[in-house]
Parts: sequence; C-alpha cells; structure tokens
Amino acid sequence: MLHDSMNDGKIVPKSGKFFASATERTQSWNGIQQEITGRVQRKLAYEVTALVRIFGNNVSTADVRATLWVQTPDLREQYIGIAKLVSVLFFYHHISHRL
Repeated sequence: MLHDSMNDGKIVPKSGKFFASATERTQSWNGIQQEITGRVQRKLAYEVTALVRIFGNNVSTADVRATLWVQTPDLREQYIGIAKLVSVLFFYHHISHRL
C-alpha cells in the first residue's frame, strides 16, 4: 500500500513524498513485491536497493529479505535470496545487492 504518512502522521517517508508498507502480514514471506520484467535486460548489471523500517505492536526486530523471482524459458520458477538483514524497531536500514 502506498502512503504519505501512517500512525496519525508519526510515520513519514525518510525522503520523498510517499512510501510503501506491508500490513497485516501472516507469514514471514508476505511483503512488498515489484514487477520489473519489462524494465530489465539480459547481460546487464543491476543494483537492488531499499530503505527499510519496521513498526508495529509486539515487535522489536524483524528479518528483512530481498528475493528475486525468476522464471526460466522452460517456465520453471526459482526464488533467489539476494540480500538479508535484521531490522530494529524505529531505525531505517539500507538493504542492497548488485545483480
């Protein structure tokens, strides 16, 4: 979901005007997804980067993972973990990986 603020204005973007959030997660893999298939080309290098912050009741840390979903020409699917960190409540963390 896209926001300009949350929690009665107490949570705002670190920079820019908007941010995305994953709420009411029931599984650790539930989160924000972005389709990039039409924006990438074979044999080029890319950097995946995100600024992450957690907020919620009864939580002080959370595992944060960046995962790349790949579909091969023969239609097999593969999930590749490309970055991982432990986020601490109220702090921003930078997660990135060069592909």
